[in-house]
Amino acid sequence: MPMHAEALRAQLPITQRLAYLNTGWSGPLPDSVVGAMRSRLQREAERGPASREAFVEHLDITADLREQIAATVGAQPAEIALTQNTTEGMNIVINGLHWQRGDRIITTTAEHSSGLIPCYSLQRRHGLDLLFVRTDAIDSPDEMLAKFAAAIRPGTKLIVLSHISYSTGQVFPLRQINELAHGVGARVLVDAAQGLGHLPLNLTDDDVDYYAMAGHKWLLGPDGQGALFIRRDLIADLEPVFVAHAAADSLDFAGGGFHPAVDTIAKFALTSASTALRVGMHTALRLYRDAGPDAVWQRIRSLAAYASEELAQVEQVSLWSPVNPEYQSGLVAFRIAGLPASRIAEYLEVREGVVARSVAEVDAVRLSTHYFNTKAEIDRAVAAIRRIAREGIPSEITGASPWSRSR
Repeated sequence: MPMHAEALRAQLPITQRLAYLNTGWSGPLPDSVVGAMRSRLQREAERGPASREAFVEHLDITADLREQIAATVGAQPAEIALTQNTTEGMNIVINGLHWQRGDRIITTTAEHSSGLIPCYSLQRRHGLDLLFVRTDAIDSPDEMLAKFAAAIRPGTKLIVLSHISYSTGQVFPLRQINELAHGVGARVLVDAAQGLGHLPLNLTDDDVDYYAMAGHKWLLGPDGQGALFIRRDLIADLEPVFVAHAAADSLDFAGGGFHPAVDTIAKFALTSASTALRVGMHTALRLYRDAGPDAVWQRIRSLAAYASEELAQVEQVSLWSPVNPEYQSGLVAFRIAGLPASRIAEYLEVREGVVARSVAEVDAVRLSTHYFNTKAEIDRAVAAIRRIAREGIPSEITGASPWSRSR
């Protein structure tokens, strides 16, 4: 286990009690992240959250956070909007474009409902043509590209897809899909809930249009923090759906209206954001960048490959995620013949101390292998899964799932 991974693991109290293999839903907070947020809250309690000093600090922290996110994803701060989560970022783009009846959106069968429902909502409101590309966990990058090439044609306005599928863990060939889309004048909105903190990113090199991110998963930051990348030349084309003072260049308080801000990422900002949460995300970003995105990604995939190899040897277990390193991520999904995934996930946690999750849409159990995880934890999970496959699950384990709408 790399030294930095050991140091990070030492900051995660949950690892002393459970094998936490559910970072793809929400990552555990390191002690340094908790400490930074606690320190900020204490400072606001002592100085006042809206004192001049505290407000200047809030502005500085916000600006620095945008700079750190931009540096991490290969973008400019002027292309980064701070959001609460991935879904907010997705909605900013989907609802901010100008739509006409008959415009076409392309998405995939591997998307999360938080990406699909805004598309369905648009289809209902504007009479759009919504087309699905069927993707399977066993698809190679070439096979995925062939499917997109067959679907993307003139008249396509937007493609909505995940960088990493939450249900199968497959990594989509984003750069090549962008090239196909741009060839017909279409844009691409990426659901990157599983992206930031997971795999190295350079959104400029990959010619990305829109990239909606979460801070509470692989980055190990607090809930309620995310970011949206909008390529600089596309900002003016998006109308902010929710508006506050930053959406106006000028304002008449006597009924004369306002002059809208157009070419600035600030127009998407609302008001009253938590400085403590932003401090927490900033601290999590620093931990990630100190570890090194390439090193994190290599270890994540190494552990995922190990989990896949071990699970493949368990009788009655079938993998539901890629095994080819080219498109494998830290999400490993599997099924056990004849057993609902929700019951398996519940049993793993309450009886075996292994935190995983079920994905109802594909009836699979999903393990997340993060930088801080160990082979011993995977061995613990696989041994439990082998017992389940051999002996079944007690009837008192009902599988009543709290995760039906989570990522």
